[in-house]
Amino acid sequence: MILIIIIYISTIFHLFIVESSHFYGGTVTWKSLDNKANGSTVSVMFTQSYQWRQSAAASYCDQSYVLNQSPLIPTVITKLLCITSPISSCGGYYALNTNEYCTDFSTFLDSSSGQISAVQNITIGSKFCVAFQGASWIGLQTVNCGTSVPSASNTTTISTTTVSSCYNTGSSWSIGCCLDLSIRLDGIINTPPVATIISPIHVPVNTQTNIKLPVIDADNDVIRCRWAQNTTSLDECGDVCGIAPGSTLNSNDCTLLFDSTGTIVGQYYPITLMVEDFYTASSYSPFS
Repeated sequence: MILIIIIYISTIFHLFIVESSHFYGGTVTWKSLDNKANGSTVSVMFTQSYQWRQSAAASYCDQSYVLNQSPLIPTVITKLLCITSPISSCGGYYALNTNEYCTDFSTFLDSSSGQISAVQNITIGSKFCVAFQGASWIGLQTVNCGTSVPSASNTTTISTTTVSSCYNTGSSWSIGCCLDLSIRLDGIINTPPVATIISPIHVPVNTQTNIKLPVIDADNDVIRCRWAQNTTSLDECGDVCGIAPGSTLNSNDCTLLFDSTGTIVGQYYPITLMVEDFYTASSYSPFS
């Protein structure tokens, strides 16, 4: 699964910058509802969780939205699409709306959070990727400065960087996941790992902060985290690919050390990670 969060540089008094862009990050996950299914199809639940700028009209939320579970946010209709070709590879999947139920909001943090799930019957053995793609990130400090973006090895335990960053507005995003509904060696359909974290995360200026990503796997598989990349099968990160400046990732325990030394209060840094599960500690090919 892809995990995209925002780190916000703050002091003890939070400073917020009003901008027109409105996206804060999110996750897309899937789960087979019967991992021992033996028919031609299996019910798969897709869960989308996104965070938005509350002050943006399209993603506004208050207590009435939460209590009434209406209206959905954002108000603009967009889709979670199968991006694998040919379309016959998508196992009968049809595009889902990304509009979600607002579950939480903060006027102080200027954020709205939501989630929505839907179940579809997908052909067993299917392998395909779905993604929600758009272009309205909040203003970010990224390594995408018009040059090649550094990538990270899938097998590196510790990866760090001190590369410079530049300010970008309206960057594109790509959040999704890849499904593999093949039967595993142990006779079941894989259940991918799940991470639950709310963006943005506030980090004091001129400090080192350890961020432990809460990741679980229902199959008790080995879990590793890596920096998201633009791969041939799935663009995992849009314009915010690459290792985040001032950060160190321990891929084995999914712990991120963020060094905010030299940053400026009010800056936002995108963290784009891929969480993968492996059959054993010596495996190099992930299930999902």
